[in-house]
Amino acid sequence: MIPRLSAILSSPRHDIKERDLTTACRTCHEERSIADCKTSADGQLRTYRCRGCGEPLVLVGYPTDRSVTGSASTEWLSIRVSSDLFVQMSSSRLRIPASSRSRLFGEPFL
Repeated sequence: MIPRLSAILSSPRHDIKERDLTTACRTCHEERSIADCKTSADGQLRTYRCRGCGEPLVLVGYPTDRSVTGSASTEWLSIRVSSDLFVQMSSSRLRIPASSRSRLFGEPFL
């Protein structure tokens, strides 16, 4: 099963929750909390959709161009965001840029 976005971005020093993540919908032009998104997952892909219009905002899955096999402690995942993704950590706001053509790889990011 594909983990939630917050689990991928969390680390032992930073426990990130879905409510700490926001992005803007390119169709509605509204900022959306990831916690408020419609979420669906199958064995290969987790999709976060805008609650207002259903537009895909974030896709999480296994990358097709990188091997998932390897060391037991490493599981590579692909994250694709349609608009900038913001992570609120205490008083800091981290920006992860939109990845219209490229993917972001790795776990954890922080």
